[in-house]
Amino acid sequence: MRTLTKRDIASKLNLPIRTIQLWTDQGIVDPDIRPAAGKGIARLYSERNALEFAMVKILAKDFSYRLDCLRDMFTLLRDEPKESMDGFKGFFGDPAYGNSKEMLFIQSRSPGGLNRQLLQIQEGQNPGEAAQSVFQDQEDVDFSFLFLGRIKQKALQMLN
Repeated sequence: MRTLTKRDIASKLNLPIRTIQLWTDQGIVDPDIRPAAGKGIARLYSERNALEFAMVKILAKDFSYRLDCLRDMFTLLRDEPKESMDGFKGFFGDPAYGNSKEMLFIQSRSPGGLNRQLLQIQEGQNPGEAAQSVFQDQEDVDFSFLFLGRIKQKALQMLN
């Protein structure tokens, strides 16, 4: 596994180092190799973290997603033990995402408030129907969804 610094990632993605620092401080990307450990101790990142940063760049810069939304999105994806470097419910390690299967990030608004969740779908499955099935017991729900597998594929192209 290759170890990367924030300077390496910033250079690779053509971003200011401060942006990498901000996205880490905001809890959007959590360093796999070495987290913050006090003044003078540099955080170290994995190649998976570089992919996360590339996805954040696409979502924040191209799609204007807010940082709090991105933090929720990546927290949901990270909802697996930290020891698993594949992590993210297999999302980053599985090349099928963005091809034969997809991970949807769904945001919904209802009188009860804002809800964000993930839903895995297979090739041929209608994403709108799949997302709507999540809310079938609720009334007056507006929702939107994002194809995270496709964003991942775009981020991989950016890193190569």
